[in-house]
Amino acid sequence: MLKMEDEIVNKTEKIKNHFEDEAKEFDEIILNLIPYYKQMVEALVLSIPFDKEENIEVIDLGCGTGTLASSIKQRFKNSQITCLDIADNMISVAKTKLEKFRDIRYIVSDFYKFNFYKDYDVIVSSLALHHLADDEDKKMFYRKIYDSLTNRGVFLLNHFQIIHNTLLSQYIFFF
Repeated sequence: MLKMEDEIVNKTEKIKNHFEDEAKEFDEIILNLIPYYKQMVEALVLSIPFDKEENIEVIDLGCGTGTLASSIKQRFKNSQITCLDIADNMISVAKTKLEKFRDIRYIVSDFYKFNFYKDYDVIVSSLALHHLADDEDKKMFYRKIYDSLTNRGVFLLNHFQIIHNTLLSQYIFFF
């Protein structure tokens, strides 16, 4: 068991270091790495099922440079947003990007150590939760997310899956 925990700590530290190093260039990198990234963010924001004028509590898990939080704040001006990220440098970039907005809190933590301290109307995550080590960790974290939603709360996730070439070639064969 201790070996598994050490592996998770090592993986988490590698992820943190990667994003600490990449923070200043991340916005450019993500646009090149993920086709239609801007549209993906827009689709998630448009999926939030609340009136634009409502006061809603939002947490952005793995907020990165604050792109998703910024889009949410532009549409839901009365929202209170908590931005959570593992990397201090990502949070620094997010603070700069979001400085024109009010009611934004920042937390530096990894998903393993983070405990939700309140309930949220909207929990979002974009391209971050795949960093959890395995399916069991994902199930446990998704349970924490579910338990932290208000009665009318929603969890919205932008996620990608890498498909191995052999699987992709089998899929293409049918078309």
